[in-house]
Amino acid sequence: MRTARLTKIAMVIFLSMIFFLGVQKPVLAAGKNTTVKIPVEQIFEVNNSADADKTGSYVLIADQIQNPMPEGSNRRTFTWNMSGNSSTELIMNVGQAGEYHYKLYQATENKENYTYDSKTYDVTIEGFFDSNNELMAVTVVKNENGDKVSKVSFKNSYTGQTGKNQNPVPSSPRSKDIIHNGSTVKTGDDSPVAGYLFLFFGSVVCLCGLLMEKQKNRKEDAKNEA
Repeated sequence: MRTARLTKIAMVIFLSMIFFLGVQKPVLAAGKNTTVKIPVEQIFEVNNSADADKTGSYVLIADQIQNPMPEGSNRRTFTWNMSGNSSTELIMNVGQAGEYHYKLYQATENKENYTYDSKTYDVTIEGFFDSNNELMAVTVVKNENGDKVSKVSFKNSYTGQTGKNQNPVPSSPRSKDIIHNGSTVKTGDDSPVAGYLFLFFGSVVCLCGLLMEKQKNRKEDAKNEA
């Protein structure tokens, strides 16, 4: 009687585990990457001087080495130049779900009669799977005040009359450019692993109990026959 009861319990647990695994929809890697574009604008104001150097240097730096980066990056750093009033797009391919963080700022060397925009932008890219298991991405750009902005914009200016005497001015290290590693990248996989383990170990316990009960019954039957 007791053996039959344990057998039923074990069967119920096994069937529950099979059903539980069957209804789960695994999070799989998408067949192709999703593309992210970050617009960057440079505005350069000059005081009627054709000799002004209107070139600005910019840096995008990731807080993790595995973050998606634009083509031509050096590990987790991407640098590029912009000239005059111009705009560009930083293009990155996101290949898996996760949350990725970046800093974007200007690194132009200071020169006399020039004023360079010193803002630093925080960029967050979140990759996720939609209801059709397609990889999607959302980009959020915030300025130094924590406000969301639609694009990154830097405004530089030149106040001199000629291009002469444009001697570089040493710039002090910017503490806000320091990136601290250690933030965890989300994987996007929310599978209930604990449920699997609970059902598995429950099945093992019931099976062990069933085998022990059968062995005990065999010993008792052998003793009775003797």
